[in-house]
Amino acid sequence: MLVIVAKLALALRDIALAQVAGVAPAVDLFQLLFAVTAFVHAGLGSVAGMLLVPLLAGLAPGPRARIAARAEGALALGGLAICVALWMAAAATRVFGQVPPGAAMTVPLVAAAAMCLTIPALLVSGAFMARLQLAGDTRYVLAEIVPAATAIAVLYALPAFRLDAFCIAILLGTCGQVAVLVALLRARGERAGLRLAWAPIRLRAFPPGLGWLLLGQGIVSLQLVLDPYIATLFGEGAVSRFAYGYRIVNMGITLALTVIARVLFARFALLLADGEDRVAWRLARQFMVLGAAVGLAVGVVVATLADRITALVFFRASFSAADAQAVADILRHAAGLFAPCLAALVLLQLANAASRYRVLFAAAALAFVVKYSVMAALLRPLALNAIPFASTAWYVVILAVYWIALSRRFGGPTASRSPSARSGSSE
Repeated sequence: MLVIVAKLALALRDIALAQVAGVAPAVDLFQLLFAVTAFVHAGLGSVAGMLLVPLLAGLAPGPRARIAARAEGALALGGLAICVALWMAAAATRVFGQVPPGAAMTVPLVAAAAMCLTIPALLVSGAFMARLQLAGDTRYVLAEIVPAATAIAVLYALPAFRLDAFCIAILLGTCGQVAVLVALLRARGERAGLRLAWAPIRLRAFPPGLGWLLLGQGIVSLQLVLDPYIATLFGEGAVSRFAYGYRIVNMGITLALTVIARVLFARFALLLADGEDRVAWRLARQFMVLGAAVGLAVGVVVATLADRITALVFFRASFSAADAQAVADILRHAAGLFAPCLAALVLLQLANAASRYRVLFAAAALAFVVKYSVMAALLRPLALNAIPFASTAWYVVILAVYWIALSRRFGGPTASRSPSARSGSSE
């Protein structure tokens, strides 16, 4: 329940932003800055997550306290992350200096720097969250609410929307998140410092295929930048309209992923560890069908009630009638992705549990090509709506690749029932 509350906090931030600022050019710039920092953080987060895998799985030698310290060292990229963030901040003022193409939109250096500096702050937060996760303390989720709450407070405190103040509020909120995590650790009587400990991390402790996973994650994360940038082709306010409409979609996907991952990943991992490959595959098929059915029902509801959902979520937004209709159209054209998305998320848990990282890369690479080919073909007739519509093609391809690869691995006559036969696999 706490996880769901934390995920909803980000949606509430965008709802407040829509109410205060609507689809102003400054909001377009914020969404672009947010997309770039989210892309970098998603990439670094995947690296950090893989560094934690052998630690959380107990594959790294040493007592629990030493393992926790190594997790901190794996995630605390410190000075390097800060340097990268500052470089990104300087580059952002140039990259977004002519967005949309042909229109001068100056990005305040303070705003760009604040958003980029959230990256190292989030990495430190990840280190502390890992400590609490290792201890089985779920209160770390409460800290995730702090950045959104701080941003919302600043939105309503200022007489008018200011991009630099809003970005600074997000940075301060992220630092507040770190402070809350430190307080939680101290309340447990644990040291809340960070220490670098690269030497104890052994490459052999990592699952084979780490490179494939990182490449696949990079492709997936690249969408976070490309989609809003393509939206700039449709003029002022287009990025904001796309972001608001797709936020509703992402909220549903994020909640579904949270539930599916918590319910299925550990179950699949245990079954595979016991050599019950066929049982895991049967369970995956059952939940895949269930996910597709639920996603189909949700998609029908969203497509039918897109206007009402938009009016309900953004009932006090500073939208014109055309803005509200554009947001509803984004939502309506994204309705088809729920069924393949939920089904693919189920198979993703099995692929991750089995360390089938080459499959994840292949699926992401093929889906990327198909998605943006479909988008290019539909940009003229569908305009901005081509972006969410093409996302359906992404999930259909992901689902198809997962199904083909995993059915051959787990459903064929050569499916292994021995954990040792699976060791070293990364395909």
